[in-house]
Amino acid sequence: MSLERSVYRRLPRPFIAMAPMEDITDTVFRRVLQRIAAPDLMYTEFAWVNGLCSPKATRFKDRLRFHSDERPLIAQLWGRDPEAYHGAARLVAELGYDGVDINMGCAVKKILKRGAGAGLIETPELAREIIAAVRSGAPDLPVGVKTRLGTRSPAVAEWCGFLLEQRLDALCVHARTAAQGYSGEADWDSLNAVLTLRDRIAPQTFIIGNGDLETAHEALDLHPRYPVDGFMLARAVVRDPLALNRVPGSSVSRLSEAERIALFRRHVSLHAEEWGGRRQVGVLKRFVSTYLGGCSRYATLRPALLRSESHAEMLGILSAAGAEALEMPRCSIG
Repeated sequence: MSLERSVYRRLPRPFIAMAPMEDITDTVFRRVLQRIAAPDLMYTEFAWVNGLCSPKATRFKDRLRFHSDERPLIAQLWGRDPEAYHGAARLVAELGYDGVDINMGCAVKKILKRGAGAGLIETPELAREIIAAVRSGAPDLPVGVKTRLGTRSPAVAEWCGFLLEQRLDALCVHARTAAQGYSGEADWDSLNAVLTLRDRIAPQTFIIGNGDLETAHEALDLHPRYPVDGFMLARAVVRDPLALNRVPGSSVSRLSEAERIALFRRHVSLHAEEWGGRRQVGVLKRFVSTYLGGCSRYATLRPALLRSESHAEMLGILSAAGAEALEMPRCSIG
């Protein structure tokens, strides 16, 4: 596609991105984030390309459901079948996404066993075919890859250099190997090595750094040492959605207890409106500590919320706690 039309060129430098996360970054959570601490760029949950191309694709296409106020938004795809990637990329383009991202970094064992996610690091020729298939399916969209430094040990020159040779629009590097998972410290010095390769091989490719970032403000402080084009936050946002806020010290813990309860209630309400019976409340229970951890009533609310079996039951508990009359607070994002 034309570089001038790429979504990455319209973002601030450095930009802050919300990482794709399974059962987390659905359309509901993305809209919550847009309200309270909007990142510059967001990604979908992982969408399996074979599922998206199957005759019974409805539940897989739910991964790609979005509302216009979530943009700019990138669809993240995973799998290892180039033909399915082509069809899935074509669907992403038809739905009006701002770009396509290929998952070559997931280190979950069942994904690695399939040779997908970070398993593709071991099969570069297949990775090349997949990138070409996505470009063919969505010729007018920017194409990116999210990956790791290597499989068992860093292979920056070999692997990241190979990806840069594919002239990607964006390359996001989680500064760990697949074998590390989330253990140990992220090797941010390797990001500078990736930048050096980028400047030599593919100056047009945007580099996004990921790994151990706790807040947007912390990421911005790192920029002089690691001058990537963008920073991606992941698990820290599940612990505190206001981690995306560029304002120093922003935290859900600084909201009043009533605001925190109201924020959670709004999240649950949006989930009920969007998914009804198609997604159960179990995925919302991981947010109990996110919103209510440290509240004076946490010890009593938490067990009740974890026992709840429906949206209505969860909303009833939160309403009784005093959230019924409050709207979701809008917080400054600086």
